[in-house]
Amino acid sequence: MYYFTWAGFITGILLLASFVEFMFGISVRAALRRNNNNLFTSTNTNNNTMSNTKTPSTAFVYWCALMASSLIVMGTASDIYSRQCEVEVNIKPQPFCSRTVFAITTGTMSTIACLLIIVSKLLYITTPFLVELCLCAILFVLYIFEILYATGTNGPGSPLGNLYYFSWISFLICFGIGKCCYEDYVYALEIAETEFEEERGRTAVPSLATYGDVEGVHSDEVREVGELELGNTSTMRETARETHHE
Repeated sequence: MYYFTWAGFITGILLLASFVEFMFGISVRAALRRNNNNLFTSTNTNNNTMSNTKTPSTAFVYWCALMASSLIVMGTASDIYSRQCEVEVNIKPQPFCSRTVFAITTGTMSTIACLLIIVSKLLYITTPFLVELCLCAILFVLYIFEILYATGTNGPGSPLGNLYYFSWISFLICFGIGKCCYEDYVYALEIAETEFEEERGRTAVPSLATYGDVEGVHSDEVREVGELELGNTSTMRETARETHHE
């Protein structure tokens, strides 16, 4: 029962990935074979034709993995609560039950946040960078406390099991999402710097200080000729004034 339940869960994930590829043209398998942090990148089927299949970003794959992991945390903690904590208040084992509720809350909040991000990416809705970063930071902090309380001595995840392993897996996936957010930030800075340099190159006024040669003449020679012409002009003006006074 245990092994076939997990086999069914993995099969469901593979079927969902095939459905997303068929409906939205987004290949999750291509993203696993290739390190790509752009939102969606088109891939070639051969040298002559362009495929409609797109490779999602690494962050998109991490968000999907975090949602699956959070669902397992939520479901496992709910099962533990229904088996051991649905009793009279005065005989509820504490702090076991309160920590189980915290694990359920963490898994639920993480699942909802991941679902919002995934749907926005599938519908090509631009998610602000700070929103994605804040959600990642909030989930990261939640899973820190969830690991401390749920996998502690009196927590529901203290025995080695689904809740223990997937609490740690979710925590590590948050690291991966944070890494992708940092790479997106660095990439945006590089793009902004490149665009700034190109714009400055288009709007810069040519000068002798910027360009050393003007039609094959070195800038020092041009400067000397200019000074000589300026000196001759000043001499001619002084001679004209003296002639005028006389």
